[in-house]
Formats: sequence, C-alpha cells, structure tokens
Amino acid sequence: MPGVYFIRHGQAGFDREEYDALSPLGERQSVLAGAWLAGRRAAPDAVFCGRMARQRDTARLAADAAGGAVSPVIHDGFDEFDYLDVLARARPGLSSQSAILGWLASEPEPRKAFQSVFASAMERWMTGYLDDEYRESWPAFQRRILGALEHTLAASRGADCVWVVTSGGVIAALCKHWMSLSDRAAMTLNWRLANAGITHCARRGDALEPVSLNVISHLDHEPSLVSYR
Repeated sequence: MPGVYFIRHGQAGFDREEYDALSPLGERQSVLAGAWLAGRRAAPDAVFCGRMARQRDTARLAADAAGGAVSPVIHDGFDEFDYLDVLARARPGLSSQSAILGWLASEPEPRKAFQSVFASAMERWMTGYLDDEYRESWPAFQRRILGALEHTLAASRGADCVWVVTSGGVIAALCKHWMSLSDRAAMTLNWRLANAGITHCARRGDALEPVSLNVISHLDHEPSLVSYR
C-alpha cells in the first residue's frame, strides 16, 4: 500500500543506564513491524530515520525483516527532543539517566512517578515563556521536524512507499501539525504512541494526509509485545 509510514522505535532502555539502546523486546517489535508491513505490500522503496541508536536499529531490523532491499538514510531532523534537558530544567536534580534511575528506585510505582514529573516538565517546555532556557525550544523542535519532513518528501519523489523511523515526540508533533491539535493534545498523544506503532499517511504531492494512527496489529495478538516506554 503506497504512502509514508512513520514507525516509532522499538522499546528502549527506560529502566537501564543506557537509554538509547533497544531492549530485546524492542528488537522483536522492530522485526514484527517490518514483516507486517511487507505482508501488507508496504515494503519500503526508501527508509529514513533519526540518528539515535534506537531509531537506527529499529530501521535496520524492520527493513531487514521486509526483505532488506533498502538501507536506511539517516536524517538528524528526525531525532527525538532532548528529554534530559526538558526534565532537568524543571527538576535540576534529574539531569542524567543515572540520577533518574536512582530517584525511581525509591518510588513504589516508578513508571507513574516518572509520568507525573515528566508531564509537568513537558508542560513547562511547551509554554513558550521559557524558551531561552532550553537547548531546543518546543517551537524550534517543531520547525526542525517539519524541515526534515520537507527534505524527505523531496528526496523520495517517485517512491511509492516510504518509511520514517523516529520517536514518539516527533510523530506527536507531526500529528499536531496535520490535525491542528493543541500542545496539550499533542503531549497526551505522545504518551499513547506504542513502541513500534505505525502511523500511515497518504501522499498528495508534497503534502501528507493521515490515514491511520498508532497501528499495533502486528503486536496486539500477544499483549506482552505491546509497550509504551
């Protein structure tokens, strides 16, 4: 099926010192995503991904599972926002992955604790009043992504099926642009995007129209395969 498919990376190391690395589950999710798309006649003519290890490895594993005919092209415009910077501006004591893990180890429900603190940090980032404090502001992040998308669409003219392997924040920001979502709605959507979930857009020249969002049909036959962090 022609179009542009945005694939969120497989599960990474939320609870490990090395966050930017796929877990064994993330590797399996990536393979299943690629095989599922190939089975739906959506094997890629071109693959693009961010430069982060979790994005690159998802792209490689998924492309190999789809037949391995296309090598991913790295574009740093599809990198995720700097979550450590966003978190540290709101909670200065949480400026490294090791600090985050130390804090979470003392929490009875670490995932809920992280969600609450990170949601507040995201809201602070998105207000627009404190942009100068961040390495990359929320508006600058959105401009970067849209620039990367424009470049990708231009570079892939003539390709029937294009994959973009990236992260949840990137996909949520693109959905905000396509669907005129509020900042809060985009943030909420980001929490709901599954690892290796697939968002499909129809291509109308250099414009995209969303067709399906966060598809996990390749994962939900086995509940243990579905993850969000």
